Amino acid sequence: MPLGDIAVGFFEIIIRVVGEILLEIIIKGPGYVIVRLFKTPKSGEVEPDGALAIIAGVVFWVLIGVGAFLTYMAMSDK
Repeated sequence: MPLGDIAVGFFEIIIRVVGEILLEIIIKGPGYVIVRLFKTPKSGEVEPDGALAIIAGVVFWVLIGVGAFLTYMAMSDK
């Protein structure tokens, strides 16, 4: 087994782990919390792996990014 194949396999594992951490914790976590805050009793249980949690998580981070950018622009004008 050449050294190049070992390096490629190692980096594939690293990319998968980072991707899982990014998706599971950083995006789905806040999304799940947000969906749970706004769910109604009639809507039933919220799925942590559901599309709604992912969408809410992405929207959350986009709003955080926009807010940080606008704050930076407001502070740098002075």
